[in-house]
Amino acid sequence: MKINILKAMSIIGAFVILSASLEAKTTNWWSNGSDWNLASNWTNGLPVNGDIVNVSSGGTGHRDPIMTSSSLYNANINLNVSLTIRGANLSSYAWDINLGYSGSLIIENGTTFNNDAGTISSVYAYGRSTKLTVREGACAIFKDIEFSDISEIKIENASTLIIQDVFSLYTGLKSKTIISGGSSILTAQSTSLNRTTNIDGILTLDNGIFAAGKIGDTTQSIINIAATATLEFYLSTSSTNKIINNYGSIDIADGATLSLDFDDVSSIVGGESFDIFDATTITGTFTDINLATLAAGLGWDLSQLYTNGIVSIAGSIIPEPSTYAIIFGTFALAFAIYRRRK
Repeated sequence: MKINILKAMSIIGAFVILSASLEAKTTNWWSNGSDWNLASNWTNGLPVNGDIVNVSSGGTGHRDPIMTSSSLYNANINLNVSLTIRGANLSSYAWDINLGYSGSLIIENGTTFNNDAGTISSVYAYGRSTKLTVREGACAIFKDIEFSDISEIKIENASTLIIQDVFSLYTGLKSKTIISGGSSILTAQSTSLNRTTNIDGILTLDNGIFAAGKIGDTTQSIINIAATATLEFYLSTSSTNKIINNYGSIDIADGATLSLDFDDVSSIVGGESFDIFDATTITGTFTDINLATLAAGLGWDLSQLYTNGIVSIAGSIIPEPSTYAIIFGTFALAFAIYRRRK
């Protein structure tokens, strides 16, 4: 068979040109509006798969972007302002999001953002103030989350954050993770052997759940509580507040702090118990334990803290002196009436 050399070269040349056109480009957010999908809001056209995307403050009258839909399934995104994902259901994404010094990602309004092949991080940089917020019934899924320095994670209003493999907060006392309003953070949800959960900074559960390990998976998962970590629990008889690790262990480093308080301490009575840890094993102890002040006659029972992860309230309330005076006065009046009738 004869080969037309000129035709073959033309085909190869066209393929090279097409390949070059498909190479990743860099495009920067430069906007007076907030519509992510408006091409004129970008310096080099809308981001497409594989692009390097820089979302920073730029242009006169800059506004932060809002995304309600996207066909951008994979990209490297450098985020230095606030990006809001609102009312969109985005599945099977692979975004690697690097939060800059003031980068913020907000997922809200019932959105499901499934970035189970992608990551979000703010590591190895001093002075960053980064935020991840999931709120208003939204659900966010990431493969890995790694935060450092000053950071804040807020999961609120019946929302869920799911991490498949790595969840690490190397942030010391400068960081806060707050779970409230019946929300939850679920880590180590894949079956990978690389699953790790490292808690540093302050983790606050106010009517929320922090869970590590996939239910039904017998592969061990470990929650590491760092020496500079503080766990804050706001307990309530009407809500579930616990760290759960059904198939793994909790490792508490020397120096870690546990703080226990109540949404309404006046409603607490003797005999109540709260399951704050649920793990195969609990190793180590808290160096400091800060306990809420209870009513007279009540006391904390921590005897099961490191065995079953349970804290209890012992005793019964002793009436205040003024209450005794009222009781005594009532009896005295009743006795006087009785004597007079006789």
